[in-house]
Amino acid sequence: MGFDILFWGILLLIAPIYGINDIVAAVLIIVALNRGRSYLSYFKRAIPASWILLVIGILELIFTLIVPHYNTVSSIIDIWRCGLITPLLVLIILGIKELAIIGENKEIHDMAERLRKPICISACVLAILIAFSQMISWLYYFVITAKFCLAIIIIMLVQVVFQCYKKLNVYPGAVVDDEDDI
Repeated sequence: MGFDILFWGILLLIAPIYGINDIVAAVLIIVALNRGRSYLSYFKRAIPASWILLVIGILELIFTLIVPHYNTVSSIIDIWRCGLITPLLVLIILGIKELAIIGENKEIHDMAERLRKPICISACVLAILIAFSQMISWLYYFVITAKFCLAIIIIMLVQVVFQCYKKLNVYPGAVVDDEDDI
């Protein structure tokens, strides 16, 4: 279903250098979500957010590496990224929960459910801190801490995706054929 590709796409969202990593991550996430969209409705809903992440990655690349002197524009793009990462990851979590219900795996369902609020809270706090760090310079240290916290929560999501890859890597209508030995 593409959980191996989704694993690498979400893993790339952790990197502190966003531009090129977001572009590659968005492409990988788009491919993975396209594989599961016909079976999971939340994956289908997450595809437009992945395309927007691709555009934001291109903008980050332009304004941070090519034109590095526009600090305010880079901060605005970082805030957009936080605002986009939240619904994208929440929709992926809801798709994983939907698959866990279909696959009757309570462990993965509970692991995914526990991540929804921390992702929302940490991304919102990060966006607020980025906005205020433009006015109050000492808040930049809190921005670094908030980015680290969001990265840890994304690592937990990577673990959930890996568990899906190991345990639920079949499409919902698949029938296991154990009658091969007969």
